[in-house]
Amino acid sequence: LVSFTLFFVAGADWRQFAVAGLLGGSVFLVLINTLPHAQARVSAYRQALSDPAQASWHVQQSLIALGRGGIFGVGLGESTQKFGPLPFAHTDGVFAILGEELGLAGSLLVIGLLGLFVWRGLRTAVRARDSFGSLLALGVTCWIVYQAFINIAVITAVIPFTGIPLPFMSYGGTSLAISMVGAGVLLNVSRDSALQKRPQTSDTRERRQSSTNVRRSKRPSATDRF
Repeated sequence: LVSFTLFFVAGADWRQFAVAGLLGGSVFLVLINTLPHAQARVSAYRQALSDPAQASWHVQQSLIALGRGGIFGVGLGESTQKFGPLPFAHTDGVFAILGEELGLAGSLLVIGLLGLFVWRGLRTAVRARDSFGSLLALGVTCWIVYQAFINIAVITAVIPFTGIPLPFMSYGGTSLAISMVGAGVLLNVSRDSALQKRPQTSDTRERRQSSTNVRRSKRPSATDRF
């Protein structure tokens, strides 16, 4: 998804984009139809759509946790699903636990923070001083946001189940470290664009000041008039 987004934003020809989409879609369909675990997940998702009682254990327990949280949750640290019923509650299922403890309000707050991250990342990409920095900022933003979207979509049974951590929240040193590196890259691009604009502002002020001094020097003094 990130590659296709960058490919599109970079101005690729629609023919190239269509060929890449066909190849990617074909490989995706082949993998789904040949890998046993992929077939099992897609089959379980189809069964869950027709009969929620037939959903996978992970999806069922995630929805139970979200439903138990209600509007404002059961309280921070008061979750019961994380003590056994929900598999991988500290990694892939952390959003379900958050929804149980903080409710719909807490879940919407996290989604709102992700939206703020999207806005900040896109703003950094637009203000980057060159195309490399712009595409780099956009790629990091899409990578983190797409990963978060997939995790939340899996927990809420919108898409078939797949194990993927929630950036900045799931337990695990590798996931957190990589997310922090991505955030650092964004901050570096933003800082670089800000530093690039400051000298231009100072040069403009110096030019205005010099032009003002020249005008004052050209004005005749009172002694010259008489």
